[in-house]
Order: sequence, then C-alpha cells, then structure tokens
Amino acid sequence: MPANLQNREVSMATGITSSVGHGGSNRDPDVRKVQTLLNRVPPYRGGPTVPLKVDGLCYAKTLAAIEKFQHAGCGFKWPDKRIDPGGRTWIELQKYDHAEPQPGQENLIICFPSSGEESASFVPTGSFASVAPAPPVTGDTLVALARQQIGMASSWVATTVVRLTKVRSEIQRYKVYTKEEIQSFASIETHFKVRIAYTPDVEAKARIDKINGTFKLILQALGVIAKDRLVGDPSKTYKAAAVPGGFFYPKDSVIVGRDFANCNPNLKAAVLIHECAHWVDGSCSHVATELPDPVGKPLHDKWAAIANPGKKNYLQMDYNLAIQNAYSYAQCALHNGLGIDKRPP
Repeated sequence: MPANLQNREVSMATGITSSVGHGGSNRDPDVRKVQTLLNRVPPYRGGPTVPLKVDGLCYAKTLAAIEKFQHAGCGFKWPDKRIDPGGRTWIELQKYDHAEPQPGQENLIICFPSSGEESASFVPTGSFASVAPAPPVTGDTLVALARQQIGMASSWVATTVVRLTKVRSEIQRYKVYTKEEIQSFASIETHFKVRIAYTPDVEAKARIDKINGTFKLILQALGVIAKDRLVGDPSKTYKAAAVPGGFFYPKDSVIVGRDFANCNPNLKAAVLIHECAHWVDGSCSHVATELPDPVGKPLHDKWAAIANPGKKNYLQMDYNLAIQNAYSYAQCALHNGLGIDKRPP
C-alpha cells in the first residue's frame, strides 16, 4: 500500500477528537478532516458546490457545507451545523472516506437520451423540432456544432439576467401589483414559481437573487466551454451530459454526444444551457420536463427520484423544486430570449 494512501486511511480512521462546527472546539486537524470528507461528497448528496479550502478554519463556508450535508446527506429537518465525534453526521460523513475528491463518471447526469421519454418530452414541436439525423460525426465536429450555438445560448441567458434584475427592482413591501405587472413577471413565475405577488418582499428578492446567481454562473460557464472544457464523444448516444458542480473542478468537462448533431440550432442552445445549469450548481439535477402541454410531466431517472420523490409535474413544482430543475433554467432562458413559451400562466 502506498505510504500516502496508508497515512490518509489512518488519519481518517482515527476520527475527530472533538466537535467541529457551530459552537464546537474546531481544532485544526479535526476541521481539516471534516473539510476533506465534505469535498468528497457529491454535491447532489449534500457536498459543497464549490470545494472547500482545506485550511483547518471553520468559518462561514465550512459551516454552510456542514449544514447542507446535514440536510441533504443526513436528512435532518433542523441542521445544527455541528459535527460531534461518534454522532450521526460524522457517521454519515465517514462513508465518503474512500470517495474520490472530485466528480466521477458515476455522478454524470445524462440528458436527452437518443431514445426514451425524457428526450421525446423535451423536444418542442414546430420551429424547435429536431432536424433529420445527421451523418456520422467526429468528436471535433460535435464540439464545433456546440460552439456554433454558444453565442445564441449566451444571448438568451444574458437577456434573462437583465430581466431578473429588472423584476427584482420592482419588488416592494406591501405593494399591490397590477395585472400588467404580474403579467410582466410571467417568464420568471412560469419556470421558477417565485410567487412574487404573494411572497414577502425580502424572501421574493432572495429567490430572485438565487436564480439570477445561477444564471450568471451559467453565462460564465458558457464562456468557458466556448474555449475549453467541452468534449465531443460520438460513441455516446445521448445529446449531452455533465457532472453536477463539475464547473468548479478544473479537469471536468461538459460532454456532447452523438445525438446533439440531430438537434436544430434552438434546441442545441437550450441543451447547452441545461447542461451548464447542472455544471455550475451541484444541487441542480432533474425534476420535471416542460412538455407535453399543458402541464409537463415528472422525470423518472435516478436524479429525479432524489429531487422529486413526489413526482410533481412542471406545473405543480414549487420554487424549491424548480431551482433544482435544469429544464427550468433552459426554458426560462428560451422564454426570455425568444419570447416563446408554451407553459400556462
């Protein structure tokens, strides 16, 4: 056994000697162990979206990561942001002792398979329908096809960021919104269920900030894959795939599969936004697809089973489900970018 691996196993096996987190002793070696293990937890299982710096300091980011893991990884309704030796949180966290400290292929979210209901349900009709199957393509061709649509995708996302910023500026305490104002919120309400007119202003603004923050990261990610970190793999039959939170791991890339070549330009742009939503937010997976009209339907892959056990459709989703749904980000961007949407108001 290599010495470095042996040392790592011994150090983790000894556990923590005192509490880590809110109100804890927060000894440097214990905090480092906790930070190291949290970084090995896949984001969709409660790991940090952005890897923690292993510095032995238990400040806001480490506390937030502990809270997230207690909620998503341990099922705590009321996380206390603290890990005690031998406690439930430590027991669950130790299960990731031998996990890789970065996303692996087992965490890849495969989107829009070339056959199956997920693909069929996403492909819109009319001007957004898939084109005739393309001839066999190479990996380089797939990358080139994707990069041809990054400009369009970026334009949609940038328009959405502007729209969200404007909507946020219109939220006021105790305001009674007019019918016209409520209609102006449609592209946000339809896809993210913020319920601006019925939610306290502070909470409504926080929700808009969360959505807008993700869209800004998506815009940044599109800029990255325009130059690097985009892989074409014609051996894969799906349209595209990405690891949740993989954007924050420099060696991770978005994968474009063979069926991407069969999409028209609008669908290609929507797929890229969808994948970047996964890529920049480790908690963004699959909940429901927006089609068929008028209510969409829940998805049935392993990711949806985690995020949407109640099997709610697109219309039934609330805000907390919508922000975990990559379809919501793609459709909201398309709605704002092209002014086209089939969702009921």
